[in-house]
Amino acid sequence: MTVSEVLDLVKLDIDDPDFVHTSQSIVIRHLSRAQIWICLAWEVLKKDTSVAIVQRQGVVHWPSKLPSVAGIVTVALAGPALKYTPWEDLRLSDPQWLSTQGTPAHWYTMGISFIGVYPVANASMTLKITGLQVPATLTATTDTLEIPDAWIQHVVDVTTGLILLGGERAYQAGMQRIAKA
Repeated sequence: MTVSEVLDLVKLDIDDPDFVHTSQSIVIRHLSRAQIWICLAWEVLKKDTSVAIVQRQGVVHWPSKLPSVAGIVTVALAGPALKYTPWEDLRLSDPQWLSTQGTPAHWYTMGISFIGVYPVANASMTLKITGLQVPATLTATTDTLEIPDAWIQHVVDVTTGLILLGGERAYQAGMQRIAKA
């Protein structure tokens, strides 16, 4: 759906011919934020990529592989997903955790840009990384939403709530609309 089509749904939802006296650019910004929030909160848009790791390599810089992703959901080898384990727990359970080799069974994060596997790969292999994709910012009424149509009503609810929070309407009504989504 386009921004214009969704804005028509929001107008119907608010039931106000003057559209709460809010400028179109602000409404589009609310709509863009609503789409992003729904996508991240409900893990609607996911993006997969494969990353080759070589023997004895335990850490990968993931933003360079998934540039439009906000966070990692799963990391897997050819089969099931690896278990997420905080690196602090790995360090406490194995003092040599950065050099212990084997078939990876765990993944961890280092800061905000790196993921690692434990034990360190004892052979070259490919990791499948799945992340939460952040939709592009909407700027015009002709833009198309990236969220699937099945989620549009949730976006309408959050957009309506944001408009009501910022307009002369009741704060509580806006919060109820957002909570509904």
